Amino acid sequence: MERGLLRPPVLACFVLLGIEMGIWGSRIPEVRLQTGLSYGTLGIALFALPLATVLSLAFVSNAVIRHGSCAVLRVAVLAAPVSLIPVGFARGLAMLALVLLLFGSALCLLNIAMNACAVDVEKTHQRPLMSSFHAAFSIGAIAGAGVGGVFAKLQWTPATSFTVTGIALFVAGLALARALGVDEATDPGADDPAAPATDPNPAGIRRRDLHRAVLLLGTLAMFSAAAEGAMTDWSVVYLHDALNAATGPASWGLTCFSAAVAAGRLAGNRLSARWGTVRLIQIGAAVAGSGLAAGVLSDTVPGMYLGLVLMGLGVSCVVPQIVSAAGHAPVGHPSRNIAVVTGLSTVGSLAGPVVIGAVAAAGGLTVAVTVPAALMLAVAAGGALIGDRSVQRPNKL
Repeated sequence: MERGLLRPPVLACFVLLGIEMGIWGSRIPEVRLQTGLSYGTLGIALFALPLATVLSLAFVSNAVIRHGSCAVLRVAVLAAPVSLIPVGFARGLAMLALVLLLFGSALCLLNIAMNACAVDVEKTHQRPLMSSFHAAFSIGAIAGAGVGGVFAKLQWTPATSFTVTGIALFVAGLALARALGVDEATDPGADDPAAPATDPNPAGIRRRDLHRAVLLLGTLAMFSAAAEGAMTDWSVVYLHDALNAATGPASWGLTCFSAAVAAGRLAGNRLSARWGTVRLIQIGAAVAGSGLAAGVLSDTVPGMYLGLVLMGLGVSCVVPQIVSAAGHAPVGHPSRNIAVVTGLSTVGSLAGPVVIGAVAAAGGLTVAVTVPAALMLAVAAGGALIGDRSVQRPNKL
């Protein structure tokens, strides 16, 4: 397979992950009831997902370095759907935490492998493409949430829902694995003389691998992902409980935010080509932070709708651009850089809503919702520390 032909199957992998995450997220309330957990114990169980990411980082990054991004991705698109099925059969805290560790590890494998492969495709095309890959994830997540809602309306149990989803996505994964079936010699980056040499005995992510530039990118990705995850989980609650919106209009806030994220990512490649990576990160983060802050200060439902749209548009391109920057950074190994940045962003997206919940319990919803705004403004300020030299990538259309 020619390298340029990898783009469609890699895009499909992002859609697959989005569908799986959307269906999982939409059925969490039923999983809580089935396992008999309180909100507090559910939070403990859900921490298994970011924990799995942290525990899997070294293994996944080394697998990508040793075997190539496409080879790992062929395994990941099959492992991720299968790992969802046991979640539907979990009973009790211990069992749920255990299956979520398995689920989180498979998601980490898929997430890092497909981002690494996306960077390889971007290098092949020699133009910004990462935002379109993440737009595919957003579209898949919206579709998955809709399908999960249909399952709930049909009163399917989590076991039935996740089994059907797992089988369907596994079949799709078989087709994707075949489309990704390039030989090692033609795997993007395998014969690239400019690529860093493969570590002959990668024993883990060592301290000397963690360059300050990569850690900075990872921290900014974690802040941005935490803010995005917090708004996904808490925007409806804020509109309903703090602004007294009815249930229907409150849910429209999440629709506004999700649609803005998808729209922003669809435009992200062209904006990156025009403005450059660093400037797009800074502008996007500034729009997100200031827009959400203005929405909260308005203390009205229409004002918050506008704030959520601006937050979605601004945050949409930040993580994709940071992942791309990590893959093109002139320090470290691209796959290891992507693993660190993607891992930290995953931890942020999963842990962020939990932290916001703790802030809401201590200081109220209004205070809690200002935290994502502050995080995005911090990303805008931190973007100045990246420096154009840290991002060596073509910006042609």
